Amino acid sequence: MYGPKSLIDKFNFETLDISINPMSQKYYTVIGLETHIQLNTVTKLFCSCLNEYSPNTPNKNICPFCTGQMGALPQLNQAAVQKTIRLGVAINAKIPELTRWDRKNYFYPDSPNGYQISQYENPVVEGGQINFWVEEGGVGKFQPFSVQLTRAHLEGDAAKLLHSGNKTMVDFNRSNCPLIEVVTDPVMTNAAQAMAYVTELQLLVRTLGISDADMDKGQMRFDCNLSLQTEEQFQSDKLPSYRVETKNINSVRALGRSIEYEIIRQAQLLDQGITPDQETRGWRDDKGLSITQRSKEDAMDYRYFPEPDLKILSIDRDDLPTLASLGELPNDKRQRYINMGLNYQIANTFVMQANVGEYFDSVITD
Repeated sequence: MYGPKSLIDKFNFETLDISINPMSQKYYTVIGLETHIQLNTVTKLFCSCLNEYSPNTPNKNICPFCTGQMGALPQLNQAAVQKTIRLGVAINAKIPELTRWDRKNYFYPDSPNGYQISQYENPVVEGGQINFWVEEGGVGKFQPFSVQLTRAHLEGDAAKLLHSGNKTMVDFNRSNCPLIEVVTDPVMTNAAQAMAYVTELQLLVRTLGISDADMDKGQMRFDCNLSLQTEEQFQSDKLPSYRVETKNINSVRALGRSIEYEIIRQAQLLDQGITPDQETRGWRDDKGLSITQRSKEDAMDYRYFPEPDLKILSIDRDDLPTLASLGELPNDKRQRYINMGLNYQIANTFVMQANVGEYFDSVITD
């Protein structure tokens, strides 16, 4: 039920007033992930401002559109669509012939328009699957695992809030940068699976050349939706009545820690007969705990409606890349090495360190 114990050991459980003793009841973890991946296009998604990482020069790459000024209209970046389609083909997803843009309405200081241009009804990528390997139980044994995806849609990023004392400033450099949001089905059950999944996703988008996916630069961030099933819910294959979202996790290790923390926090509440609140929480990795931010919205709360300033996008079947044109993908390469008789650790090293794998391939073909 739980992930690697080494992660649990690092928590400050005094904040939870519990220990690592087994729970009084058995619960089953249900995890779904939303991963935001910034595409490496030259310009932003809906304007011609440069899409670059500029932490030392706030508000360097901005225009009337990405600062939310009245009358400024979006202009779609075709390269961002093409890169998203490459991901869709790589994960064997459905690429619809028609896709549209939607306004996701909410107020927050980093979104001056009061809405985000995103996709809801008709995303660029529908479904799909990511295959990888997981070390279960930390015993050096790896097993193949698959995560089904719900969708991968394009959207413009929000700006970045900078907090200093009692002041909050807004840097619009990140506003309107192109993001793919990759949404999984709720099929993962522990931290090890979730950590292996995001590691494979990072490797995949780098291999495809669509994102640098540098977490230190905020180019890949995770939102984790987690809830616990009771024995009765598990047996009847029924999802819990709530889900807790932990937002803006910026490292694989922090993702694992946040999952382990939430499992124990929610189990403690359920043991007391309390259903955890459906809410959004923020992860404080320096303190090893999550904090309440706001109640968790459902899709209806965002009042999605079609974006009136962008046309419905038609995707020509002749423009779709073939799977073969994408080159050898990470899990295919890993499986090729395993089929040659190499163990998982060596095969994975050759995949993760491409120059080492290329050298090995050149030696065996000489």
